[in-house]
Amino acid sequence: RYDLVVGADGIASSVRTLTLSASPPVSAGQTVWRSLAPTRPRGLTKLQFLLGDGCFFGLCPIGNGQTYGFGNVSEPRSHDPVPGRLARLRERFAGFGAIVQVYLAALTTDEQIHCSTIEWLECAAWYSGRVVLSGDAAHASSPMMGRGAAWRWRTRSS
Repeated sequence: RYDLVVGADGIASSVRTLTLSASPPVSAGQTVWRSLAPTRPRGLTKLQFLLGDGCFFGLCPIGNGQTYGFGNVSEPRSHDPVPGRLARLRERFAGFGAIVQVYLAALTTDEQIHCSTIEWLECAAWYSGRVVLSGDAAHASSPMMGRGAAWRWRTRSS
């Protein structure tokens, strides 16, 4: 018996399923490939989004000369197996400009790339009795829709 149970266990929350809602997350109709490359394409000084037809590629410089990249495609839910992933990623974004091509060329293995569908969750209630949900367990949304605590802190402290 507990005074309070906090479910902060992500989009696949066991706490939510056992206490508030068995409704599973739903696909947002997007697939995203995320990776980290040991490169800093020339001219990349801040977060950049490059838009395509039903897709975009984002690049974000991080420490030690590395860059975080993410390619997003609007498409039905699918699974992209690890073998051959790098070649498929390069092919999918081959029409993008030099900054994306430099980034993709710096990736060397399929295992460097994480691929998943974007899912979201709408939960009518975030608490019941002494159980409360937090974070993605309660209100998961597409990464392009969320702003999160870090955004709030940055804007308030600027």
